[in-house]
Order: sequence, then C-alpha cells, then structure tokens
Amino acid sequence: MNRKREFIKVSLILILSILFMFTSCKKEVLTPATVTTEQTVSNIKTTSAQSGGNVTDYGGPKIIMKGVCWSTKADPTLTDSISLDGPGGGSFTSQLNYLIPNTTYYIRAYATNSAGTSYGLSVSFKTDNLTAVSTELVVSDITATTAVIGGTVMENKSDSVLARGVCWSTRINPTVDDSITIDGKRNGNFVSKIINLLPNTMYFVRAYATDNTGTVYGDAVGFMTKKLAQVSTQITVSKIYYSTAESGGVVISDGGESIIARGVCWNSEPNPTITDFKTINGSGLGSFTSSLRNLENYTRYYIRAYVTTIAGTAYGDEVSFTTLKPVTDIDGNIYHEVTIGNQTWLLENLKTTKYRNGDLIGTTIATQILPNETSKYQWAFNDDESNVAKYGRLYSWYAVSDSRNLAPEGWHVATNTEWNILLNYLMANGYNYDGSIGGTAAGNIVAKSLCAQADWELSTNDGAVGNKVSDNNISGFTALPAGSRSYNGIYDFLGRTGFWWTSTELSLVDGYYRSMNYLNANLISGTIDKRTGYSVRCIKD
Repeated sequence: MNRKREFIKVSLILILSILFMFTSCKKEVLTPATVTTEQTVSNIKTTSAQSGGNVTDYGGPKIIMKGVCWSTKADPTLTDSISLDGPGGGSFTSQLNYLIPNTTYYIRAYATNSAGTSYGLSVSFKTDNLTAVSTELVVSDITATTAVIGGTVMENKSDSVLARGVCWSTRINPTVDDSITIDGKRNGNFVSKIINLLPNTMYFVRAYATDNTGTVYGDAVGFMTKKLAQVSTQITVSKIYYSTAESGGVVISDGGESIIARGVCWNSEPNPTITDFKTINGSGLGSFTSSLRNLENYTRYYIRAYVTTIAGTAYGDEVSFTTLKPVTDIDGNIYHEVTIGNQTWLLENLKTTKYRNGDLIGTTIATQILPNETSKYQWAFNDDESNVAKYGRLYSWYAVSDSRNLAPEGWHVATNTEWNILLNYLMANGYNYDGSIGGTAAGNIVAKSLCAQADWELSTNDGAVGNKVSDNNISGFTALPAGSRSYNGIYDFLGRTGFWWTSTELSLVDGYYRSMNYLNANLISGTIDKRTGYSVRCIKD
C-alpha cells in the first residue's frame, strides 16, 4: 500500500516536472505595432509640408523607430523618402522636405519593432506651384534718365509672394543684387518706373518675384536711354541787387529732340533743379538771358542753366552769387543801393533821427527858425510820421553838415560835384528821355531816368517826369517827390517835387541842392537857405 502511494507521489512529481519544463520553454509570440497616418497634411509649400501619425499598439516589443514615408507613387515604403521621428509610441509630427513644386505625393505613417514595420493608411496631397513671373516686353516712356516697364506674377497662392518688381543693369540678365523696384506682394500685373539711369546708355531689365523659396525672373529686355541736350551756364552773374540778379546760358545741343523749355534754376542749396525756383526763357539753340526775382537780401544762391526736351532735363555747371546786404543807419532803418556808372547810391531818402554817434538830431514845430548854426533839425513831412517810411525825413543843411555825420557807416551825403558826375554819366550814356546823348547842360533831360514810376503827379508835358511815368527810372535811382519844409514852417510840394541837399556850401546862409519836378525833364541845380528842410541821398564812400 505504502509502495503504491510512493509510486503515485513520484509519478505526480515527475509529471509536474515535465509540465513545468514544457511550460518554461514555451517562446513569446511577436507581432508588429499598429500605426495610423494623420489624415490632414498641413503647411503645404512648394517644396515642403507637415504630416505625422500615432502608434496606437506597440505589438509587444518596444518601438525602434517611427515616422512617415512618402513618394510620388501610391503606398510608399521605407525604401522611399522617410522621416525619422524617434523610438517609442504615441502621436508624432513629421517634416517633409525637398519636395518638387506642383507635384502630387502619397504619404503614410510607419512604425518599426523587432517584429517588423507596419504602415498606416496612405494619404495624398499636392505641393504648391512655384511662383512664375513674366516681363512686359515693351519698355515705354523712355527718357534720358527714366523708363517704364512691368510684368505679371503668376502663382497659385498670392500670400506667398514676398516682393515683386523689376531689376536692371547694363549687363544682360540683371538680378535683385542690381538696381530694383519693389511693386507690391501679390499676383497679377504691375507697372514699374525705372529712375536714375544714364543718358545714351544700353540697359537690360527683367521682372522678378520673390517668395519663401527664392527669386524667379522673367525674360530680359534691352532698351537704350535717350540723349540729353547740352547747356552751359553763364559764368558771370550780373546786376546783383538785394532781391534781383541776371544770368543766363547757352543751349549747345538739343540731343536730337525738340527743346521744350530753357532757362535757369536756383536755390540757396547747391545743385538746384527745375523743381526749385526757375525762369523760362523760350526754346531753341543759342544763348538766353534770365532775370532772377524775389531773392532774399544778403543770401548766397546757387544757379544752373537748364534745357528740357522729351528726353529729360540737362543742366549746366553750377555758379554761385550773393545778393547785396542792406545798409542800416543808427536807428536800424534799412536801405538798399544802386550802382550807376562808377557811383553807388542809396535807393531811399535818409530816415534817421540820430547822428552816427547816437546823438539825437533835434526837431521843431516853430514857425520861424533863426539863421544860425544851431538850426540842426529833422522833420517828417507835415509832422506826420507815417510819411517817413516812403519819403524819408527832411533835414536842415546845418544837420547835414554836422561833423557827427548823419549818414550810415561807409556812406556820406553827396557833394554837388558827385551829383554833377551822376548827371554827366546819364547824359553821356543815353539816359535822356528821348535816348539822345548829350554831354552838356543843354542835354540835361535825364530826370525821367532817375524818378520812380509811381507817386508823381501826372503831366502832359513831353519828356516830363509826370508824363508816361511807366517810362521812368531806367537808371534805378527811384527818386520820390518828398516835398520840402520852409524855414517859416510851411510844408509843400509833396507828390510834385523832390529836393535833395548836397553837402556843398555856397555861403554862410545858403547851400547847394538838386531837385526834380513833375512838370519838366531836368535835374535842376540851385542854392537855398540852409534852414530849409530837404531830403538827403547818400553815396558810398
């Protein structure tokens, strides 16, 4: 009995041992992972895109590598292009690069473990088309320095165009490293204006468009800029005054085009152009004279002659000049000057109330002035200060001759001899009202050439200052009829006669003066009591 139990026990042990042995030697079953492909391909460009997948079941062994594979044929495999997105499971994103523009691709996710590689479903997409651009074949509106051309951008996605325009150079096939225009960021037609070209030069131009993949170009087109006309500037600027001057130039060549305009241009900055101040002095070849107006006092100006044709505007050499600086007296009154012959005169009658050293020149309203050396006075006509701005002040000869000097620094009251020099110059140089030349007192009909074109009473006398006043003042002296004040205190002759003291004395009581009257044509010389109030004109030292 015991032997039978022992046998059963040993048998069980043997059977369990065999079962254990068989159980412990059984091999693990290996299966591939399960992976799905991301259904939407994103960030599709001309040469790149994004996709991905998700490893949902490892299949037992761990994942060695995962990613996507792609090809232009259906159901791509690891033998095609692939991404390597690391080991492990879960979702992942893949970057696809080096694609061909405007091409259909197939993509599917993959996952690899020791059991092999498994794939998700295949998904297809198409890359964007590469930007294309064509150059407008006709270059229009060609001048010596500008031209107009354009192009057309042809592209599937307008938001991918970063810049468009044209590029140009004197060499064939220019690029964006040369001169360019930038004409927007979208598809379609565009027009470009090319500037800063050289005259009479061959250029090549082509359209371009830049996107995130680079720059593409249209065909190159060649064109020739036009010749410019030639002009030289008159080197010497003449008749320079406070607000005016004269210059000009010579048109040497029209460059083969009709001349539209010529003249001079100027500004207070160098290199003036026709967008600054300018004159227009006709057209055609040859020389021309230009009058510059509305200049600022004591200002440096730069001036160039110009000539304009359909090809553009050409300029002569630059010349500079400075307008005259106004003269000021001790009171701060401003005067201007005019040169006649070898003399330079102030254009206005003196207005000061002080001597050069700052001492006041007295005034009086007394009806009677005693004949003595202390009668040094100045007056506004009719004691009305509003007359001073136009006509200046009236002075007694005693004030004129005072050693403290009432003239501005660098100037003096003209002598009788200096007035005679002025008269003789005018008579000898055709300033008589009839244009005659006479060097004697008999030819003294010069008053019209000295008197202003306004403020004189009118006259029907032939050659008189008041007759045809628009013919007055060809000398530029601009004399005005400021009237006078008698030593009895009577003001008279305003608008009819101008009287000017000279600094020359006749006697203890009389001095020399000059006058002009609206009824005649003469520059009159005379003498009168020194207590009389007359105007004063100054001449440069």
